Amino acid sequence: MRVRGVGACPEERRGEGLILLYDEPPIAVSPTLAVAWGINDACFMQQVHYWCIIYEKKQDLRHLHNGQWWVYNTNEAWQA
Repeated sequence: MRVRGVGACPEERRGEGLILLYDEPPIAVSPTLAVAWGINDACFMQQVHYWCIIYEKKQDLRHLHNGQWWVYNTNEAWQA
């Protein structure tokens, strides 16, 4: 995936080509969670949390079970 650099950054002006901005939303992860669980598991759990919040805001009741918001997917879909 190609990302754009920021022309105003000193690194770009010097021709070092430091790339700082992505063309898609980044995943924000708590450093505390990343230390406790590892970066991969922390990213995964952040995504699960994100989708639970989205479903709750939309009141998508297909994802509400016994008073808890859920996210589900196949293993293949999680890998995509």
